[in-house]
Amino acid sequence: MGIPANHPDVLRLLANGQAVDTTRRHREPKAKRQPSTGTLAMVVVPVPPSMNNLYPTRGGKRCISRQYARWKKQAYPILARLAAVQVYPVHVWLTLMGNVSMRRDVANIEKAIGDGLVACGVLVDDSLKYVRGTHQVYGGGCGEPCVIVEVKCDGHLRGLRPRLG
Repeated sequence: MGIPANHPDVLRLLANGQAVDTTRRHREPKAKRQPSTGTLAMVVVPVPPSMNNLYPTRGGKRCISRQYARWKKQAYPILARLAAVQVYPVHVWLTLMGNVSMRRDVANIEKAIGDGLVACGVLVDDSLKYVRGTHQVYGGGCGEPCVIVEVKCDGHLRGLRPRLG
């Protein structure tokens, strides 16, 4: 007696003769990101939502928040205007400007912007191999809140590193 055709362990054959395992959900591999074609060394983007509000849980699943989706739609075209980094490692400098609440945690702006730099092809990846540090500072000021984003080559910062030992 054979396995019934509707059994979950049965492989389905496509028209081209390729077998597909129907027992697992398959994800298409992500397309390789193209490097940014931008030319700028610095851009100004809107303030992203707090890291705590990027992926809320709904129905037991994590999903992107509406606020984060709206920010990505505004900020990604601006981030894409930055020149693609050619020399690694780098440091990412984020300066929070404008009239923001003093209760705001400045460190919570990094995740959204770092992911945006990778998604827009400015950075290859945001791992330690490529990004040695992210520096978030509050620059003060008044007016509309924004973040100044700069990506600097590690060589520009040699004099700023503390010496150990």
